[in-house]
Amino acid sequence: MNELKQNAFLKLNASLPKGRSGNSASHSPWVVRQVALETQQNAFYESVLGSSYWYFMKIESDFVVSQ
Repeated sequence: MNELKQNAFLKLNASLPKGRSGNSASHSPWVVRQVALETQQNAFYESVLGSSYWYFMKIESDFVVSQ
């Protein structure tokens, strides 16, 4: 769990734009909440599915099956 928290912190820190002072205190609370939500969802999936990653892809097509 410590690794998960560290990854969340690094992701949050990297995603926040730096102001003139070089810190990230001036950006939107929405960005912070969004990254926190993504991190929380990732933690849930990792706890349910294990540490391996699963990828899902939706492929849209105009193909129609006629009967």
